[in-house]
Amino acid sequence: MDGAGGGPDPTDFGWELESGTLDGTSVPIIEGHPITLAFTGNLAEGSATCNFYMSPFSLSATTLTFAEISVTEARCHPEALRESHFTFVEALSRVERYVMTEANLTLTGEGAELVFVALPPRPADDPTGVAWGLEAGTLDGAPVNIVLGFPITLSFTEEWVEGTAACNDYFATYSSSSTTLTFGELGHTAMGCIPEEVMESESAYLWALSRVHGFSSTKDRLTLIGEGVELVFVPLPPAPITELTGKVWLLVGLFRGDAVSNVGGDRATLELYTDGSMLASTGCRSLHASYVVSGAEIRVPELAANGECPPDLQDQDGHVIAVLGDRFRGVVDGRRLIVTSQGGLGLAYRAVS
Repeated sequence: MDGAGGGPDPTDFGWELESGTLDGTSVPIIEGHPITLAFTGNLAEGSATCNFYMSPFSLSATTLTFAEISVTEARCHPEALRESHFTFVEALSRVERYVMTEANLTLTGEGAELVFVALPPRPADDPTGVAWGLEAGTLDGAPVNIVLGFPITLSFTEEWVEGTAACNDYFATYSSSSTTLTFGELGHTAMGCIPEEVMESESAYLWALSRVHGFSSTKDRLTLIGEGVELVFVPLPPAPITELTGKVWLLVGLFRGDAVSNVGGDRATLELYTDGSMLASTGCRSLHASYVVSGAEIRVPELAANGECPPDLQDQDGHVIAVLGDRFRGVVDGRRLIVTSQGGLGLAYRAVS
C-alpha cells in the first residue's frame, strides 16, 4: 500500500522503538519491555513498556498526528518502567511529522523524536493477527458450555491477550514460540450475568485458559491445548469500522433473541467518527461516547447520557444503552446495520446519509 502521498505507508508495518528523545532526554528502553506501534483501521496501538495504549491517528504524505491517547492502568514497577512509559506517551502526543525508509520510521514533533524499526511480518498461520471466537472446548473431559448470546472471544496484541469470557472482559500477558503458548495471571472485570450458566461458562473457560501450554494454528482454526484442556477457536470477521463511519444510522427496530419491537419517541440515530468519538440517541436521551476497535468488537470505555425519558420510553432507552454502552458487534449489509451485544440484545438501523 502507498501512503497518502503515493510513497511508503507506515500503516502497512508493525514497529518497535529503537531510540527516542523528549526535550533532549532519552526515552528509556527497558530490556524485556519493548515499545511498539501498529496501525489497525483508524487506530494506532501498541505496548508502552508496562501498559498498552491506543489512539486515533491522522496521516498525510508527510504528517502523522495522534489524537487523545488512552492507556491501560497497570501499575509499573520498578520506577524505570513508569518513567519509560510516561516519557514515550508524552513524546508520541507531540508527534507531527514522519519520515519512512524501508526499515525505519522516524516520528518528530516539538522536542520529540521517536525512531522505530520495522518488525518482521507475521507468518500466515500466526494466531496473533486474528480475532477468534470459541467454537468448542473441553476441560477435564467435560465440555466448556457456550451460552447463546454470550460469546467467548480471544484477541492478541504484540504482548497482550484480551477478550470476552461469556460475561466479563479479561486480559493477560502471554509468551509464545512456534508451538508453545502460555498466559500470565489473568485479570478480568467483575460483572455478574444471568442466567447462572453464563457464569459457569466463564469460570470453566478462564480455568481452561490458565492451563494452556501449547497451540496449533491455521488461517481458519486455532486450537489451544493443555493438561485436560482443548479450546478450539474460529476467526471472527473484523469490525466493519470503515463501513460504519461517515454515515448517519437511523434506529428502526429493537430485538431480544427472536422478539422484535418497534421504536418510539424522537428520531434515534447512531454516528461513529474516525477520531474515535460516537454520538447516538435512544429516542429520548442523547449519548456521547468514545470507542475503540478491538478485533471483531467495538468497545465503548466511556459513555454519557443526557436528558430524561418518559415512562413509556424507559425500556427502549435501557435497551439501546445496554447494547451500545459497553461493547458491540456490527454487521453492515448495504444500507442496513445490525448491532448486537450480550444476551441476544440487538438494534437494527438503516443508513440515512
